Amino acid sequence: MLVKASIVPRGRVEEQELAEGARASDLVRQLGLPTAACLVMRNGAPIPIDEPLTEGDALEVVYVASGG
Repeated sequence: MLVKASIVPRGRVEEQELAEGARASDLVRQLGLPTAACLVMRNGAPIPIDEPLTEGDALEVVYVASGG
């Protein structure tokens, strides 16, 4: 299935091909980001990292990094 992911704050938008039944965590891993440091949003609302995705989803992956 094909989904569109906007990666914040990196400012890029990518289309990703995922297997049927893929979850938000699969998308985050495919993007090369750590699941513990990302928030996935659909229609402006956060979704659980284990939420199943559907064909054509437009998602925002917010990468939250901390440090000092």
